[in-house]
Amino acid sequence: MAKKRTLVVLADMTEEERLRTNEFDTSTEEYSIERLYCAKRDNVSVLRLKIGDFNDREGLKKKILDHEPSCVFNRFEGWSDDSSKEIEFAEILEEVGIPYTGNSPQTLSVCLDKWGAKTLLKKSGVSVAPGIFIRNIEDIKLEGITFPMFLKPCFEDASMGIDDSSLVRDKKSLFKVAEEKLKLFPKGLVAEEFLPGGEYAVGIIGNGPYEVLGLSVLDYTKFKGMSSFLTYDSKWVSNTPEYGLMMPSLDEPISPAFKKKVLGTALKAAEVFGCSGYFRVDMRERDGESYVIDVNPNPDITEGSGFMRMAKKSGIGYIEMLEKIVSLAEERFAKGRA
Repeated sequence: MAKKRTLVVLADMTEEERLRTNEFDTSTEEYSIERLYCAKRDNVSVLRLKIGDFNDREGLKKKILDHEPSCVFNRFEGWSDDSSKEIEFAEILEEVGIPYTGNSPQTLSVCLDKWGAKTLLKKSGVSVAPGIFIRNIEDIKLEGITFPMFLKPCFEDASMGIDDSSLVRDKKSLFKVAEEKLKLFPKGLVAEEFLPGGEYAVGIIGNGPYEVLGLSVLDYTKFKGMSSFLTYDSKWVSNTPEYGLMMPSLDEPISPAFKKKVLGTALKAAEVFGCSGYFRVDMRERDGESYVIDVNPNPDITEGSGFMRMAKKSGIGYIEMLEKIVSLAEERFAKGRA
């Protein structure tokens, strides 16, 4: 039997190409994986994708196959100005026909389209905040929707485009902020009723049936004088007052009834999107109800990430979790061929 070989795929970018601050965090993740996983195993190799690789799809497939991998650990998340390349690369891995970690092109696609995801969840009976899709100012119709409202780009991730102006309290502010943000994100915005309660993140693993890895809570009332939501700067810009302060807790007391409701909502959302491997479902609370605000199909897996902190609390070490992610990829591939 041929020895199993894992190929870790990462993005290869110069500092000039790292247009988003959070891509330096991606560098930290790459360092974690390379230092703790790749360097200690003779059956692991690394492929760094370059922007030009996507100009030659067959050549890129050959680059992958030249490593003779039995599984690809896919940590490629697109480029700073083109998140859709994450989906395209997953499609390429499907065509190559070997196991790969993370979620399918279909799941990645629906998660990247926030309005499409919201619509699908609502049709499936999963609670989401009432909202509208805005491609042009003329699209703004507010029947049945109440203020305050929250604006976010429809086709971005990592909190891109979310700042203090994202929370609007009246119609005049909504039109003004939407017009400004559409200049930066012309593909469209999602405007939805703001959910003022706590924020809940559920880490999940598995290909169905799923296993809850952990639950974290971000209680904004504990951070006096700070925003009631996470902005791009508070997540990624280290010289801002909020950076590193508003951290989710894994030890927040939650009533058993509400915890059951949150976990049930998260698992239902995962089923609707056909999630697999490892992923995270983010929710907020309003009046005792949990609403899905985002599904992250390939979340951050640095040592100190929320997902890995959940793993550690559940008794799973860093390397053990990475190995488990690979095993889940192989399991999904075997099921698909059965």
